[in-house]
Amino acid sequence: MEKEHDKPAGSRRMEILQQSPADKQAANTDSPSENRNINGYGSFLPLPDFGLQGQDLTAFKASWLSAVESLPAAIEKQQERLAAAGIDDTGLTEYGRETDSGKRSGITTEMTQQRLADITRHIENLRDGNIRPSAYIGSGYKNPRQTAFEAMARDMVETQAVLSPHIPYYDDINVNNYLRRQLEAERQEPQRPSEKHYSEKIIDSAQRSPEAAAEALEVLPAPHLCTSERFAEYAWVVPSDTARRWEVRWPEATEYGMNRAFSDEATPEGAVKDVHRRTVNNRLYLATGNGTKEPEKSQLPPENVLAEYPELSALYMPKSLSERLQTAKQEYERLLAGGNDTDRKLGRFMESGMEALAKGLPEQTQLQVRVNFYENLISRINGKGEPERTPEQQELFAER
Repeated sequence: MEKEHDKPAGSRRMEILQQSPADKQAANTDSPSENRNINGYGSFLPLPDFGLQGQDLTAFKASWLSAVESLPAAIEKQQERLAAAGIDDTGLTEYGRETDSGKRSGITTEMTQQRLADITRHIENLRDGNIRPSAYIGSGYKNPRQTAFEAMARDMVETQAVLSPHIPYYDDINVNNYLRRQLEAERQEPQRPSEKHYSEKIIDSAQRSPEAAAEALEVLPAPHLCTSERFAEYAWVVPSDTARRWEVRWPEATEYGMNRAFSDEATPEGAVKDVHRRTVNNRLYLATGNGTKEPEKSQLPPENVLAEYPELSALYMPKSLSERLQTAKQEYERLLAGGNDTDRKLGRFMESGMEALAKGLPEQTQLQVRVNFYENLISRINGKGEPERTPEQQELFAER
């Protein structure tokens, strides 16, 4: 019989990677008790050697050690969440098996293994200069390369901890799913309305694969294509175990069959509304180029969705110059009609001067001159002073 220490290097690790999260609990019972204390996990998470040098190695190593040191607190937090609900964590073993077999929705061992492989690939590509740091962490960081290596180290520690049979740490999504199901079973709530119950079934199946999510989206509209009320019928809200208050999920054809967003609103209902508004905002931002171009109607949310957020329409789809001129001139005429003869004569005199100034300018520039004139005078008459000018308006006034 082959002994454990006689196996080739890497063989044991491969067995660990191939185990399901459900098998981890049983494996943990055979681990030495000291492996569970605050200093015990480092032996199962040795610092990997990617051939990093200099500041790259310094950043990666410091973040790795910090993540390992923080792991007991993360494990304790998961246990506290379950304990606070009066739920034993032993059921996570069976839940893990059911997730891997496809009976339950969640993050499977295969998905976690793929994530580990993806992180490894990003580390090697960044090391070799094949990608930029933004490919992993996005943009906007003061020291992007250092930040990227720090983020990849943290993510790798978390992913390896989920895969290790010696560490009682589970993917947060699976913990949330398990906690929700256990609480619902204990409450024995009555059957939900058929449509909402059907939507939940679709979400469960959608989380298993992008193909299933694509099928789900044929039934459930994307958030920006439906009202917030309809979105609330199929979105699922769970308490977030991050620094945010809520996590809102919905089906989408992604790697995990769903999308998610976070919210700090006071209630689950408020979180759904908040996330829905942000999805509509994002769609308008993309469709209008942040308000710089005329969007195609097919790219916009439906009218009934836009009606929920008039401030977003005003932000990304402002009135054209012609519409603004018509509105401003009507208001200007109304204000002049309410004044005395002297006011009206002065108003007409200034108006004729503006027209003389605009004469000969390009048509679009004439429109801008007239809009600026009427809007500024309206503000002065109403006692508000001059409105803040856009950069385009400032340039126009400087030129004249």
